[in-house]
Amino acid sequence: MDLTIQIISLIALVAFIVLTVYAVISLNSMRKLSDDATKSLNMLTRDVNELKTKLIESLGNLDFTAKQIGSSMQMMEVDVNSVTGIFKPFNKLATDVYDKISPPIIQSATLISAISKAISVFASVLVSKK
Repeated sequence: MDLTIQIISLIALVAFIVLTVYAVISLNSMRKLSDDATKSLNMLTRDVNELKTKLIESLGNLDFTAKQIGSSMQMMEVDVNSVTGIFKPFNKLATDVYDKISPPIIQSATLISAISKAISVFASVLVSKK
């Protein structure tokens, strides 16, 4: 019975040693995995910080560009108003000239049309009486 207990004890001791070696290997793998995760997390944090810095810079540039566009639009509005102011008198002059000249021209055209029709009718009557 003593021999049986010794054999069982020896088997238990070998099993314990094997489990201990397996536990050490597993813990070593977990440590390496933890180190890799830490490195990845540090790289991710660095990338996010870099992205944040560049995003803040880009937003600053966008704000500056928006202000420049606003001032350019105001200057363009002033220029358009000045050009419109230049052409308003010419437009008014053209409208006034048209309003004064067009009625007599329309009357003359109507009169000429009526006279030419009368001449045409008179000529056709003279030609048909022969």
